[in-house]
Amino acid sequence: MDPLLAIASFAALALLILSRWLNERALKQISADQKAALVDLFSGQRTWNYGLVLVLIIGYWLLVSTQVIDAFAASMAYLGFTLLLMSGSSLLTYRKLKAANMDEGYIKNYLISSGVRLLAIVVFASMAIGVFGR
Repeated sequence: MDPLLAIASFAALALLILSRWLNERALKQISADQKAALVDLFSGQRTWNYGLVLVLIIGYWLLVSTQVIDAFAASMAYLGFTLLLMSGSSLLTYRKLKAANMDEGYIKNYLISSGVRLLAIVVFASMAIGVFGR
């Protein structure tokens, strides 16, 4: 394995763990009733997110396996759509949290956690592009 790719993998994993830790820390700040409200608030959104991710994966697989476009271009498109999906989901979640009058501390920690998750994808992708783009 290329050392740069190993570093990218480790950095992305560390950032994802940090994001999860921040999210767990945020959950400790809210009451049990607010936690239950979160489950109700996002039950439908989770299904849509998984559906969109599935469509992205199938689309990527079809593009690469049928060689309609170059694998590198398909990977860049997949990365772009993944970042767009993550950003859109975070924005929608933020709006829902604000509308539900959730604790400001929780919302702030959620936004930080989402930013760290996006950073993990960007760090890994940029280093992977450096390796495979050579």
